[in-house]
Amino acid sequence: MLPSLRPRLSSLRTTAALARTASRTTTSNRPIHSRTTRLAPANNRQPSMSASAMHLRAAAPITLQRALATVSDASSPTLDAAAPVGNSKANPEFSTNPILNWSAFPDFAAVKPEHVVPAMEALVNHVESVFAERSRHFSPTWEGTMGLTQDLEDDLERASGVVTHLSMVKDSPELRKALETIQPMLVKVSLQLGQSLELYDALVKMQENPSTWQSLDKEQQRIVEKNIQSMRLSGVAFGLEGEGNAEKRVRFNEIQERKAQLSLKFSNNVQDATKAFAQIVTDRNDLNGCPDSLLKAMAKNAQTRGHGQGDGDAGPWAVTLDAPTLVPFLMNCSNRDLRELVYRANVKKASSGDQDNEPIINEILSLRKEEASMLGFPSFGALSLSKKMASTVETASSVLERLYQATLPAAKKELAELTEFARQQLHHPTPLRPWDTAFVGEEYRKDRFKYSADQISEYLVFPRVIDTLFEVARDNFGIVVSEMQSAEQEQAGLTTWNRDVKVFKVQDDGPDKKLLAYFYGDFYSRSEEKKSGAWMDVCVTRMKDPKTNQVRVPIAYMICNQPPPASESEPSRMKFQDVTTLFHEFGHCLQHMLTTVDYPQASGIKGVEWDFVEVASQFMENFAYEPHWLNRMAHHYKTGAPMPQDMKDT
Repeated sequence: MLPSLRPRLSSLRTTAALARTASRTTTSNRPIHSRTTRLAPANNRQPSMSASAMHLRAAAPITLQRALATVSDASSPTLDAAAPVGNSKANPEFSTNPILNWSAFPDFAAVKPEHVVPAMEALVNHVESVFAERSRHFSPTWEGTMGLTQDLEDDLERASGVVTHLSMVKDSPELRKALETIQPMLVKVSLQLGQSLELYDALVKMQENPSTWQSLDKEQQRIVEKNIQSMRLSGVAFGLEGEGNAEKRVRFNEIQERKAQLSLKFSNNVQDATKAFAQIVTDRNDLNGCPDSLLKAMAKNAQTRGHGQGDGDAGPWAVTLDAPTLVPFLMNCSNRDLRELVYRANVKKASSGDQDNEPIINEILSLRKEEASMLGFPSFGALSLSKKMASTVETASSVLERLYQATLPAAKKELAELTEFARQQLHHPTPLRPWDTAFVGEEYRKDRFKYSADQISEYLVFPRVIDTLFEVARDNFGIVVSEMQSAEQEQAGLTTWNRDVKVFKVQDDGPDKKLLAYFYGDFYSRSEEKKSGAWMDVCVTRMKDPKTNQVRVPIAYMICNQPPPASESEPSRMKFQDVTTLFHEFGHCLQHMLTTVDYPQASGIKGVEWDFVEVASQFMENFAYEPHWLNRMAHHYKTGAPMPQDMKDT
C-alpha cells in the first residue's frame, strides 16, 4: 500500500504522521502502511567522528516498536503482560494514564483526548532525563548502543502509536487540539535523540571496527547501517563544532517542527473539506442510473445531515465525497451536470477559504528544498530517494518514463474505444471529460459483459470474502485466523475504539496451535471520524527479550473503508476493488505478523524500503483472481447461488 508519503520524525510517531494516508485509498490514490524513522538518543557532548563515516549514506530510516503479549502454546492463550510503558516511573501518569499504562493491549475504551497531553509531557520529560544520563555511557558495541536505546524507543512508540492511531480512526476536535499541543514536544525530543553525537560516534566506530562488525549478525549490521543513515538525515552533523553549525542546527530543527505542523494541518483540511461537502438532491430523476444500494446509502447520508428519514426510494439524497459514495456515483449517475459538479468539488476540496491547502503545499515544498540543501542534496527528490531502492532521481525517472511509453498506446486505444462507444451507443457528448470516463466505462462494461459493478457486488459479501481470505492464509502459510469473541476479549482485557471493530488471533495450524499474532480489523467507512483510504499499521512489533529469550507476538491494525452493512439483515456488499483492497492490506499484516526476525528494528515491515514494501501486499491480491478462491467466495448474498461463470469471466 504505498500511499502518499507518511512523514514521520525519528522512530517517534510524531503528529506529522497524521498527514499520511495509510495504505491504499479506494479511489486512485494509494497510500502506504505506516512507517516511521528510528528514534535515536540525545547527546550532551560532542566527540569527534571519522571523516569517512560522515559521508556515508544508507537506506530508509527504521523504527522500533514494543511488541507485547508473550507467545503461548495454548490454543486459547493467557497473555503474560509486558511491562507497562514507563513502568516504575515516579510521575503518577505512568500508573493511571491509559496511554502509558497498558500491557498486552491498549485500553482504547478508556483513552480520552484529555489523557494525551499529560501522558506525553510525562513521557517526554522522562525520556529526556534518562537519555541525558545514558549519553555518557554509549560504547561501540551492540549492547552499548541499541541496548541502551531500545526501552525508551519502545516507550515512545507505544504511547504515541496509540494517539496516532486514534487520530486516524476516531477523529474529534478535542483530539486534534491535544495533538497540536503535543506536536512540538514530540518533534523536539525526536530531534534531540536523533542528533546524538555520542550514539552516532559509537555506531560508526562499531561499523569501522572489523572484528566488532563481523561479530554482528546480518540483521544487526543492517540495523546499524540504517540507524547511521537515519541520524545523518536527522542533521546529526550540525552538532559538530564548526562555523555556522549551531545556527544550522537551530534552523534545521525549525524546519522539521514547521513541516510537522503543516503536514498535520494539510491532513485535517482534507478531512474537513471532505466531510463538509454534501450535494442534497430532491429529484429522483437527477439520480437516474444509480443502483438501489447507492440510493439507500445516499439517503442515509442525507438523514445524518438533517434531511429526510433515510428512505432510499423517496429521498432526499446526499452525494458526498467519501469513496464508498463518490466512486459508485461517478460510475452510475447519468446526470452529466451533477457528475461534473461533484467531480469538481472532489478535485478542488481543501483549495479555498480556511481549508485552503495551496499555501501549505507551497511552504512545505520550500522547506523541503531548504532541508535538502542543508543536508547536501541537490533536491528533496534526491534526499528522499537516497533512502529507497531506486536510489537516485535519474533511476526513478527512467522507470516512470519506460512505464509511460509502454502503456501510452494502450491508454490511447482504450480512450478511443470509450469515446466511440459514448458517441454511437450512448449519444453522449464528446470528447469525454474527467467526470465522464467512469460513467462511460461502466456503461461499456455493462454493454460488453452484461453485468454492472453493483450486480457483481451481490455475490461478494464481506463475511464470506473474509472467510475465504483466511482460508487462503491457512492453505498457503499454515496459519489459522479466528475472531476473538466478546468473552475472550473481556478475559484478555481487550477493548476497541468502535463497536464494529473486530479482533483476530493468528495461530500456527499445527497440533499445538501456537499463538503467532493478533490484529484489529476496522473494515467499514465512518466518514464523520475516520480518514479515507485503507492501510495497515503497527500496534506491536515482534521482539525477543534478550534477558529471558521470550518472544512477544506482533499486533497489527488493518483498516479499510468499504461500505457498511445496509441493515442488520443485509451484510456489507463489496465491489471487486474492495475485495482486492482487503487482500492487499492483509498481505501487509502477514508480513508484520509472520516475521521471524527477533530485532524490532528489522522485524516485519520495519526497515523495508518504501519502494519494496508493497511486494507482499501486491502478491496477496493475486489470490482474489484465482478461480479456486473466486469460486469459494463469490455467492449471492440472498440465494447463496454461486456467481455465474460469465460474470467471473468479466
